Amino acid sequence: KNLISNVLGNPNKEARPVITSMTLINPHNYSLLLAATNAGCVHILRDYVTQGRTKTVSGFRVVQSDYLWKQWPCIIDWNQLSGLLCVSSQCNVVTVWDLFLERCALDLRMPLEVNVSSMVSDKHNGDILLLGCADGA
Repeated sequence: KNLISNVLGNPNKEARPVITSMTLINPHNYSLLLAATNAGCVHILRDYVTQGRTKTVSGFRVVQSDYLWKQWPCIIDWNQLSGLLCVSSQCNVVTVWDLFLERCALDLRMPLEVNVSSMVSDKHNGDILLLGCADGA
């Protein structure tokens, strides 16, 4: 975790983002590491196994909100077949990203103000998204 945090952050220790979720992209071949941070950003890293060789392939903000990220993690769910990344945090929106194009495909707004604490999608069709919320819903 420190190895990856060093790649993502600034030399100033206080400014470094905290990784809140991680998953592998293309885990059976040349895999990349997708890391989400408490700043609402995702970073795609290659050569993450070898110390000193980790490089950022891409990185962008996935949660567009003004909430305090240090209080709530950025939760992600990656669907390898569709190339879609579902993201949420301390807001009532789940954003679906087309990761290959690095653009927002859909915003799913929930009727109540909830904090998403876990998320999983159907890995075959991608039609079902289940959310766990901090209030137990």
